[in-house]
Amino acid sequence: YLILCNFDGYIHVYATNTNKVQNFRCSNKCYCIAANDTQLFIGTDNNQLQVRSFDGNAIKSLLDGTQPVSALCLNESCLFIGTMHDSSF
Repeated sequence: YLILCNFDGYIHVYATNTNKVQNFRCSNKCYCIAANDTQLFIGTDNNQLQVRSFDGNAIKSLLDGTQPVSALCLNESCLFIGTMHDSSF
């Protein structure tokens, strides 16, 4: 997959093996995105971390913070979240 997020709130998921593109909107702005095998982790301007499936259907999980999420780092067992300021989730 090739996954892009825009400042217009749209996520574009391009399946390289089938040349199909899924487009969906998650917020007014998307600052960052991380992906594992089945889920997308999206940092938004409305102080949320959204967890969605690759097709963009229903939000699986939503985490509200005090600042916009501006950085995500995902490894096998942890997700690290960074914000624009010193505040945290």
